[in-house]
Order: sequence, then structure tokens, then C-alpha cells
Amino acid sequence: MHGLNLSFDLIGITETWLKRDSCSGLFWIPGYNFVHTPRTIRIGGGVGNYVKSTLKFEILSELSIFEEGLFESIFIQVKNSSTLGNYIAGVIYCPTGVDNDISQNSLINILSKVSDVNCKCYLMGDFNCNLLNLNSDSNVKDFLNLMTSHSFYPLHSLPTRITPSSTSLVDNIFTNDPRDFHSGILIMDISDHLPVFSISKFVAHIDRGPPKPSKTCSF
Repeated sequence: MHGLNLSFDLIGITETWLKRDSCSGLFWIPGYNFVHTPRTIRIGGGVGNYVKSTLKFEILSELSIFEEGLFESIFIQVKNSSTLGNYIAGVIYCPTGVDNDISQNSLINILSKVSDVNCKCYLMGDFNCNLLNLNSDSNVKDFLNLMTSHSFYPLHSLPTRITPSSTSLVDNIFTNDPRDFHSGILIMDISDHLPVFSISKFVAHIDRGPPKPSKTCSF
């Protein structure tokens, strides 16, 4: 972050490997609040979200499906941000080796609830579904069809995990927000997956009177 000279509103983390009692000051980033859900039985896994301290937010337990080792997520609602108003943000980790139907059912549950409240939403994480195999893998087709059927589209199209023998696009940010985004991949070796980012192309408008209140996403 220091090298980029950027301050993202949200920083989603998958596979935190944290425990409930291990979240000491070592894991805090100045200027951010950190919310996370760790595993309690198995090692590894876990999801978390760094939220800029200037943002007002609440955890959405109705959307935060966490089935340890099967489907792990944490969702928040950000209220009245200066650029995006009210919106929902989720961090999702779909572990490898899990039956595709399990993650699909969890996603259907989440996407249906988001569609019902008709709110801007951003889903970031490791979906372990290689979009580069869209034309050859029926599971990838089913996954992308599910997302697009709920008006979610991916913001990234380049590989996020590169090895000497393979490339894959398993990390992404999906959104139902129709506005344009600057999106990219950071070439950094902080993990075996490359970090992805998206920045909204927010345009300030001429003041034409009191603004309309932002839509509240309620469950």
C-alpha cells in the first residue's frame, strides 16, 4: 500500500489462517477496522475484511455463510460512503476439492437475498473457479451463468495465479454495479495468488440542490 500510494476503502482477505484468539495488533493496518471469521476446528481458511475507519458499516449475518472448509464468507453493509452511497461487500472463499453443488447452493442463497433488496454489491475473493476454462469446463459455465443471471459480472479477465506449468483466474471481484471501474492485478509475491483491485470511476456532479437519500439495503 505504501508503494502504491493508494488507500482502498476495503481490503478483502481469504485464507487468513487466523484463530479467534490470535488477532493481535500484528494483523492491524493503521486507518482500518478489521472484521474476520476464522475456522474453529480445521487449520487454514478463514476470511476477513479491512474497512477504512472513516466508513460506517455493519456485519450482515444474514449473508455471511460460513461452513468451515466448504464455503466461507463474511459480508458487511457500508452506509453513506462519499462515492458509492450504501452498498454491500462480501469476501468469499470457496476451498478446493469441494463439491461444486455446495458452493453453488450457498451462492444462490446469497445472490437471491441481494437481488431481493436491489442494492449495489461487490463480491471479492477466491472462488476457485478458473474462468480461463470457460469454454472447456461445464462447472465454470454453470458458475458464470449463475452470477450473470443475478446481474453480477466479473471485473477481471487475466490470470491471478501463475506457476511454471499453469495459469488460472480464480480470484476476482464481481459486482452488479453498472458503473465503470478501473481494475487490475498487482504483481506482488505476498502470496501465491496475485492481489486484484478495482477502483470506481466516480465523477463529481454540479450541485443541483439537496441530494436524494441513498437507498438503504435492509434484510
